[in-house]
Amino acid sequence: MGNAIVIEEVISKDFIDKTIGSFKEKMDVDEKVVQKVFDTFDNNSIESIMIKTIVLNNRYSAGLYDRVSEVEDVPIDVLSISKLLKEYFSFIEPYPCAEEPKVIMHRLLEKYSNMYEKKCSPVSFLSKYIHWDYFTNGVKYDVPIYDGFSKGMVYRIWNGTQNGNKISQDSLKDYASFYDHFIFLKDWINEKMDTSYSVKQLDMFFWMFGKENGIYI
Repeated sequence: MGNAIVIEEVISKDFIDKTIGSFKEKMDVDEKVVQKVFDTFDNNSIESIMIKTIVLNNRYSAGLYDRVSEVEDVPIDVLSISKLLKEYFSFIEPYPCAEEPKVIMHRLLEKYSNMYEKKCSPVSFLSKYIHWDYFTNGVKYDVPIYDGFSKGMVYRIWNGTQNGNKISQDSLKDYASFYDHFIFLKDWINEKMDTSYSVKQLDMFFWMFGKENGIYI
């Protein structure tokens, strides 16, 4: 799961700011492209959703297949995810929906399991889509992206700082659990350093530092 990290060195304002700056420098164009697409297209048609899905999948290497596959174990494809999102947004009223992220993710995954029989879970991509959709529409919830690097960082920082309350890697497989631990660490970091980092900022930090140091689960 990567090299050891010294928690005291990582949890400092200067270090976090530096890492966020590095993320922005390397990902600036990608962030602007995705932001533009989500600003331009809504969730009212399968075509609009599919355009956003294709761009997000391409710029963030989300791993969706281009075409539908009948093979059960083949990763999720763009069209299947787009249909799932269209089905979901069709009954959201009013939109944008201000549901707590772990609630909307549970509903999406439950609907996915009812629509398809593939074993692969689309939780990572769905968290990216909802993250950008909420951010673009100004919904009050800031959605942490469910990513292997972020999970690795939550696991390592939690177990390096929350004495007597260790967690297992398996405990972060569920998005609701990942979300709760992420939000707890955000609040803990901000209180510890008297800062006001958003979920989006710490998402950048977790992903960038995790990627650079091979911290992944």
